[in-house]
Amino acid sequence: MCSRIQICLVTTGLLMVGALPSSAKNPDAIRLTPMAQASINQLRLLGRKPSPYERDWSILVEWEKISGGFFQLSVPEFITSLKRRHVDFVCGQRWAKNGSDGWKTEIPFQLVRRPSPKDRIVPYSPYRATLSAWVNASSDRVHIRLRFVNQSGQQLDPQIFWICLLSGGGGPNFDQLTVPGFSHETFFSQEGRFMPWRPQEDHFVFMPANGSA
Repeated sequence: MCSRIQICLVTTGLLMVGALPSSAKNPDAIRLTPMAQASINQLRLLGRKPSPYERDWSILVEWEKISGGFFQLSVPEFITSLKRRHVDFVCGQRWAKNGSDGWKTEIPFQLVRRPSPKDRIVPYSPYRATLSAWVNASSDRVHIRLRFVNQSGQQLDPQIFWICLLSGGGGPNFDQLTVPGFSHETFFSQEGRFMPWRPQEDHFVFMPANGSA
């Protein structure tokens, strides 16, 4: 059996951060950089050595309109299903340039074997499948597309791929914001308006707003 799951996600223009080189053709455009290709200045803003997980899955998102830092997208971070209580971390993403404003990866599906040494990832394949991802910038937003092809010959439960948006996570103890002035009390988009983050939590039943957003 060969089945496909294709997911399209769009983050609307509220959370994209950073500074572009003056030579950029469009100084207001968003810039995307895989963590594995981060510059010295980007690592300085991060304030710590990237984890092995980040080097695989993390895409740095910079936008001149909100300068002085960056957000991180984990594409994807983990996989789970509605029938399980635990998650399995995805690994092995290898990002290649996709046009002038995007990146792509297409790899054999791999998870992290547990327990895994702190300083490295030990991958394994639970079954035969291919995972593809595309991340593209467009004006004031980022488009994310995933494709998962089951090549195992076995029926799988419905799968959930989790894409994490990190607004913090800087510093040696993950306690520094990578975006100056950003906090959980600052940005939350509801019906096109920016509103305080915490009061919106009652509208979500899956998890608190700082995750559901």
